[in-house]
Amino acid sequence: MMLLKNMVRGIADDSVAKQLIQRWEHDTDTLKFWRASSNFIYEFKRNAVSYFLRFVMKRTTISIIFKLSLIL
Repeated sequence: MMLLKNMVRGIADDSVAKQLIQRWEHDTDTLKFWRASSNFIYEFKRNAVSYFLRFVMKRTTISIIFKLSLIL
């Protein structure tokens, strides 16, 4: 289970997700928070197709699980 302080830090102004999404081509202004539980999930679009960015924050480091899933 994620610590509450990590959840707050992870969704604060979406800064972590905004940094991570720069690694992929994406449509401008399509990144949006979807949910947070044991990991953070954001939806974004590339060429009008939806994808998901999933990552985990643990303590003071970010363990990243890049999972880009095409919605079929």
